[in-house]
Amino acid sequence: MLYSFTGGSDGGYPAYGSLIMDNNGNLYGTTELDGHDAGTVYRLAPDGTETVLHYFSEGSDGFGPEALVMDKKGNLWGTACCGGNANGCGVIFKITTNGNEKLVHTFAGPPGDGCGPDAALITDQSGNFYGTTPYGGEHRGGAVFKLAPDGSETLMFSFNLKGDGFFPFAGLIIDENENLFGAAVYGGAKDLGTVFEIAPDGTETVLHVFKRPAKQGSNPDGVIMDQAGNLYGTASSGGLAGCYGDTGCGVVFKLAPDGTEAVLHFFTGKKGDGSNPLGDLIADGA
Repeated sequence: MLYSFTGGSDGGYPAYGSLIMDNNGNLYGTTELDGHDAGTVYRLAPDGTETVLHYFSEGSDGFGPEALVMDKKGNLWGTACCGGNANGCGVIFKITTNGNEKLVHTFAGPPGDGCGPDAALITDQSGNFYGTTPYGGEHRGGAVFKLAPDGSETLMFSFNLKGDGFFPFAGLIIDENENLFGAAVYGGAKDLGTVFEIAPDGTETVLHVFKRPAKQGSNPDGVIMDQAGNLYGTASSGGLAGCYGDTGCGVVFKLAPDGTEAVLHFFTGKKGDGSNPLGDLIADGA
């Protein structure tokens, strides 16, 4: 056990976003609550010593921080799902290496901006950030946005609550041509979700639509990519019968570049296996 949160000034209920690590072995993460119920960003030293870098106030700096990413200078960038302004659509913040927090962007909500960011940002080679919001956008079905290093934000794509999917809760990945890939939990043919690609000019291509019967999985989370261009991800429902409401226990899937899907694993929910996976996969050298 490295650290146990008390729910007081040290924070409590660490957010679903993964920890990140710097070159010195320090871990960084967020909690949903603190003594003021607004959340924290913290650092955990290799010896287990915790330092709170920022307390959120439920004001203009937002509250409910999610995942973090670190830039080349060691600054932390993150999203908070809520607060920021009267719309309560959340913010993007930056915490400098000396612990100062800077508000980078406040989401204005629909129709011109996203709302409720819930996943980590990613970067391209020029230092631009990209992310998703599950709500907001022109059609209120979520959005993909781009954030320049100077803090200016561009709404790249708005989901339309129809065939292209909607509610993209997970983050994105980016290829060498700066095409973005991700998954929408709902939408498509039967509201079972989609996997999509966003070109640098904001054009969307639906790579795969999850369909009924949901033996191939449904309600996908994020995706990762191998060197051959295959995508891999988890779907929290579908697959084999059973689990919550007999809607299926979820799967691990693979998508070929042509969109063909193969199920690599059906979760059973039984002893020795899990069920209803949430979160991105990672890959080893093999």
